[in-house]
Amino acid sequence: MRVAIASAFACGVGVYRRLVDEGCNVLLWRGTEKAGSPELLYSHRKVGLNIVPLCDSWHELLAWAKAGMVSGEPTIMLFDSSGLGRFADDARRAGVHVVGGGGFMDRLEKDRGFGANVANQAGMLAPSVVEFKSLDATLDYARSGKLDRPVYWKTDTYIDGDATHKADDADELIEYLSWIKTRARNEIHNVLQDKLDGVALSTGRWWNGRAWVGPYLYTFERKKFMAGEIGPSTGCSLNAVGFYEDEDPLIAQATHWDALTPLFLGREAPVGWYDVNAIVAKDEAYFLEWTPRFGWDSEGTSLTLLYENLSTWLWYVATGQGDGGGTKPGIGFSIRLSVPPAPWEYGERDERGSAVGIPVRGDVGDLWSKGFVGYELAWEQDLGLHVAAPEGLVGLSAAYGDAVSDLAEQTLSFAKERLRVPGLMFRNDAGEAVTEDAEKACAEGFDDLHEGLWC
Repeated sequence: MRVAIASAFACGVGVYRRLVDEGCNVLLWRGTEKAGSPELLYSHRKVGLNIVPLCDSWHELLAWAKAGMVSGEPTIMLFDSSGLGRFADDARRAGVHVVGGGGFMDRLEKDRGFGANVANQAGMLAPSVVEFKSLDATLDYARSGKLDRPVYWKTDTYIDGDATHKADDADELIEYLSWIKTRARNEIHNVLQDKLDGVALSTGRWWNGRAWVGPYLYTFERKKFMAGEIGPSTGCSLNAVGFYEDEDPLIAQATHWDALTPLFLGREAPVGWYDVNAIVAKDEAYFLEWTPRFGWDSEGTSLTLLYENLSTWLWYVATGQGDGGGTKPGIGFSIRLSVPPAPWEYGERDERGSAVGIPVRGDVGDLWSKGFVGYELAWEQDLGLHVAAPEGLVGLSAAYGDAVSDLAEQTLSFAKERLRVPGLMFRNDAGEAVTEDAEKACAEGFDDLHEGLWC
């Protein structure tokens, strides 16, 4: 099978390598959009080098995919990230089978108001939200005396790696936003979302353009960079994933997932992976946000550990042909591995003085199946395997099994004893964090999860 991959940051080198090892003909473009035109993401130009075949042009990638379709070779184009939706839609119009990406998916994630409206139409509950068109407007509200509760401040605007901040009171919010004003323009859409007691639980499933397919996936994750919930937030610092055994799990009922079907059909939602992050409390689920793309590290873990044959599954989702090849029971578990300057994520910094070139040594296996999932890496004759992007993402220490306690021990042992990476950083409390969240979810009424999450 021919797989053309378009990715904004090419985080999933290990996932791409799995497709190569399954016999796929793979080509990767690491792209961005500037002034409405496709452009190579220069800071990530070496990501995947000598690990998967690369191209530097979107037009080359599209032509390669179209040539596969014309020749009769089974062909799909895979978008694993947000921000390239226009190109995904162009590929669909050109007749290519596309998984992920699209204007609808981009808007669902990046326009919080739009995403919340879709969730509301499906009947999902949500915390109270107050919207603002500028930072000054939010500051005026905080100073007015109306803010008498803990809130989360969020914005659609990219501000380094994280644009969410919890403020326990008005003074803390004023202090934080006064600092944000030194780093971002004033006229940005932002919201204050009431903080709810409960626990975060994400739910994901594949959409094939006509219906939901495959089992529901749960994800427990923590975002804070350091153990004990200290430090800045990251995309993810640890996570546990697994498929529900029940075809209609409690979380799907609480989020009214079936009601999404007519909404997605009406909006011609693109084929791909859709995830809803929610707070679960007292038998209810409260919508927080969408992740209509691969979430690194949730899919970094699930795609490498929970599918019998990934390429067969992607072909099934894209075309409806075949049986998907099957998914696995059990728990996928991982901790994120990084080096300084992580968790800083700004992708245009020059590579001099950054993480580029830091060697990755030890028992790295094939970069996806032996306990290590490679992320933004490259291989060169003079350097060997090394970090290939400025922000310092190395990958995951990952394990599959039936008990979080065992998996936590395995992932820590691997990171400490089997990898040799200068300055390697990771959390050492992943097992306790996942167990705590899973026990809370059960106590809140969502007790159809894998018992190995807490046993």
